[in-house]
Amino acid sequence: MSIATPRTLMTADELLARPDTGLDRSELIAGELNRQSLSSSTHGIMTVNAMMLLGGHVRQQQLGVIFGQGTGFKIQTNPDTVRAPDVAFMSQSRWRARPQFRGFFPGAPDLAVEVVSPDDSQGYLDDKVDGWLHAGTQAVWLVQPRQKTVTVYTANQPMRLFQEHEEFDGSPLFPDFRCPVAEFFEIP
Repeated sequence: MSIATPRTLMTADELLARPDTGLDRSELIAGELNRQSLSSSTHGIMTVNAMMLLGGHVRQQQLGVIFGQGTGFKIQTNPDTVRAPDVAFMSQSRWRARPQFRGFFPGAPDLAVEVVSPDDSQGYLDDKVDGWLHAGTQAVWLVQPRQKTVTVYTANQPMRLFQEHEEFDGSPLFPDFRCPVAEFFEIP
């Protein structure tokens, strides 16, 4: 006969207080620590490409704030979930109206950009996209380096798939943002 022992769940504050060993990137999923491998150089380049493409548009149009890889957003409480997209965007109005807080931003960004790593399973990616949308993120861009595609997910809308040879369109959040999909995947 085995006796189940209750799991000890971690809080967002405990995650924030963990010493940074530099050996992994960590998220908190329903109170459980989820360690991820460090990113490859290709992943890092694709993340910066997405950040620069989107960031230039956001800055020029004064639309809001761009967050870099590793920025945590507390999207669920009791048990806590803290996710960190590769790139995130928050509108100017939401950023200015933000509550006073310490630590992770309390709530979801308006946009989460996820660059797919070779070891990401489809189930993991589906959970991540669903989690962002359920938390209130308006759009999730899934950048897939192997397929050289960008998929846009929004709540209550069909997903949109952009191929390498097509033009990307940032609707619904950024109707004026357009660029060749291939620019997400350029390696110097």
